[in-house]
Amino acid sequence: MPVEWSDWPLLEIHAGELPHDEARALVVRTLDEALDRAEPFAAMVRMPPTPEERDTRGAVDQVRSVRELRPRLAELCRGLVFLLSAEEQQRHAKMLRSGTKVWGCPTAAADGPELGRAWLRSRLSPASDAS
Repeated sequence: MPVEWSDWPLLEIHAGELPHDEARALVVRTLDEALDRAEPFAAMVRMPPTPEERDTRGAVDQVRSVRELRPRLAELCRGLVFLLSAEEQQRHAKMLRSGTKVWGCPTAAADGPELGRAWLRSRLSPASDAS
């Protein structure tokens, strides 16, 4: 199942086995669905490794879609964590540093789901609402 809603408000998007463009589209579509619930949530996203050579047309569409979602993400999303290998985190260090600005909500990267879920649960706790 590519999207796991059963632990709501913690959402898991398993796009790691999809082609990169399909994975990006799934993430945007799922975040839009989560925002339609109109309540705070957090999401863990597993993306496929980025190919060395890729078509950037899909990325342009994703940037446009994220820009449209950003105001609602800023309001309702308590955190996004991207599951990436240490190598992928190094390859995308610049993008990861600007993640909060890009997405409009706190972002992080983790190399395992347990770490990712722990960070997201801390973001969903009532104590984090004060920050």
